[in-house]
Amino acid sequence: MSMYQIILDKIHQGQSPYAGFPMDQWAGAWFNDSGAARETFKKAIDRLKPKLIVEVGSFVGESAIFMADHLRKRGGDSAILCIDTWMGGIDHWEKRRGDIKFWFGRPSLYYQFIGNVMKRGVQDIILPLSLDSINGARLLKLLKIVPDLVYVDASHEKEDVIRDYEAYWDLLPKGGGMLVDDLTNWFPGVLHDWDQFLAVHKIKNAEIEGEKGLVIKP
Repeated sequence: MSMYQIILDKIHQGQSPYAGFPMDQWAGAWFNDSGAARETFKKAIDRLKPKLIVEVGSFVGESAIFMADHLRKRGGDSAILCIDTWMGGIDHWEKRRGDIKFWFGRPSLYYQFIGNVMKRGVQDIILPLSLDSINGARLLKLLKIVPDLVYVDASHEKEDVIRDYEAYWDLLPKGGGMLVDDLTNWFPGVLHDWDQFLAVHKIKNAEIEGEKGLVIKP
């Protein structure tokens, strides 16, 4: 059984979340990730050769779609599980609220995500899990779903970030990788919690490239 089918069965009881979705109504938003960031994704994937990538914080799908495109080019049996509430973070509500579309009083980010995935034709690689990051990690542990690579890009708030790091570090097998985003002065909470995480786990070989960091579980 393929990794995609395993995740579809365990998370969605075998029912596609894309079936019957009005793609054209929702696709298209915020596709502007830099070329340097994309190279970091490619390097991590080529190095770890993951069968399962778990993305924590997916927004409208840009990073997941790029990773899915790269997985397809590589070939083999791989899938990406995207975990998000799709409600937006406090930074979106505070600073970018005008960018968020609403649907019956709730942000429509999930529908934009699904539409974008379908428009790019990678719905056979990417699956969503609509939960907050911590309950998402708990569910993966309960279902014995083990990622090879985790990409953490959820809350940017101090203490939220390290909770995510710890929850998903715990899920990784030896040799698995955790890639994190937004190591920049724009997000002091991320920088603080990243440094704290490295200190707690006595990690001295973290690899930094641009705003992203990669650690391999020993």
